[in-house]
Amino acid sequence: MLSDTQRRRLAGGFALPAIAAIGMAVLTACSSGTASSGGTAASDGTVHITVMRPSAATFEPEILAQQLGYFKAAGLTVTFKIAGDDLSQNVPPVLNGEVQFASADAASLLKAVAAGVPVRAVMGVQESTAAGTPSDGLLVPASSPIKSITDLKGKTVGVSDLGGLPQLTIEILAQKAGLNPADIHFVALPVTTLSSAAKSGKIDAFDTFGPFFAAAKAAGFRAIGRGSNDLPGAPQGLIFASASYLAAHADVAKKFQEAIGKGIAYADSHPAAVRDVDAKYTPLPKSYVETEPIPDYNTVLDKSVVTEIAKAMVTAGLISDVPPDSQFYWSQAPTN
Repeated sequence: MLSDTQRRRLAGGFALPAIAAIGMAVLTACSSGTASSGGTAASDGTVHITVMRPSAATFEPEILAQQLGYFKAAGLTVTFKIAGDDLSQNVPPVLNGEVQFASADAASLLKAVAAGVPVRAVMGVQESTAAGTPSDGLLVPASSPIKSITDLKGKTVGVSDLGGLPQLTIEILAQKAGLNPADIHFVALPVTTLSSAAKSGKIDAFDTFGPFFAAAKAAGFRAIGRGSNDLPGAPQGLIFASASYLAAHADVAKKFQEAIGKGIAYADSHPAAVRDVDAKYTPLPKSYVETEPIPDYNTVLDKSVVTEIAKAMVTAGLISDVPPDSQFYWSQAPTN
């Protein structure tokens, strides 16, 4: 049985914590009085840093950078910790120096920054792409009258978590098609029950991912659009650090950034290596791993798409304003 975090890995996203939870996380971290450090010197003279990676999401380039010696070549000794289920659990270890880098998706980090958390995006890891076979998206029963996203007006759509990247993607695409996102009703249901809820008529459509998406299509459900492929450039996985750590240890951050970049380049050209990592480090079914679509790994963060996501979050009432770039991106983060 996959945990909620593992299910979100398949969508390339994380649950969005409540503003209050993020605020409490910041207060907890700051009250410790511990400042971020640059890591300690390892016995071989390298700088030892700790990285909080997802339990089952977009971490393949990080593992490959470790296995292939890219961290060591950069003068880094990296220890991995497994991330919490949401950003409110990941922020305190970054702020108090327990870990130097952690992962999120664009929506999660935007919500944290809008809540006043002093963190910055260091680089992208995985983004949605228009190319390739969709591995997530909106599904309806074969007999449904819904033929396009504009037909969702007045309909109920099931998602695994409210306010996450799948919902925001649907809202952005609906708005582009001329439909007011407020006319779509979203409900959160366990990912394992989405297809049965649609089959029984409890919901009109649902968004799912990975093996759940593949199984629903095999069972006769029909896809509307191409899921996150229809919002190319959306950062589904990125790495962040505290603003204070980046200001004090830009040299270490650049070395880490470059090593991950090499891991990304290798992952993009060696799909079998990505599947090997998933087979070893995730609970994904072997049958799915053997044929899973390989994500598009990319260090570059697309500012225009991030802004589009932020605007959708404002419309949805998840944040009050679009954060300025200087509060979201590290000054040396690769962007376009």
